[in-house]
Amino acid sequence: MAARIRVVHAESGGAYGSPRVTAELRETGLPVNEKRVARVMRTFSITGIRLRRRIRTTVPDPAAARVPDLFRRDFTAPDLGSAQFSRLETRIRGVTCGNMGEGAWRAFL
Repeated sequence: MAARIRVVHAESGGAYGSPRVTAELRETGLPVNEKRVARVMRTFSITGIRLRRRIRTTVPDPAAARVPDLFRRDFTAPDLGSAQFSRLETRIRGVTCGNMGEGAWRAFL
């Protein structure tokens, strides 16, 4: 199967990825699944060409002023060893979440 995939991939000039290779193999009468073709291509390091580039839609202005915090929130912890708990009511039952320190949160049912 890898040999057939290499032939189809080479005929495309190295441009075809697994969906197009699968379509070409099916046209020749070989019943294959796209996931299997993708797995074989990944195993043998056969990759298609990525023509699309990621488009960045928002470019922040480094000289722009920061937006002021109108609510005057304070995110500093009163003590590094203290755990913070908050109660969250859900439709099923209440869930208590606790900050266990160093970014670790636990949910208590």
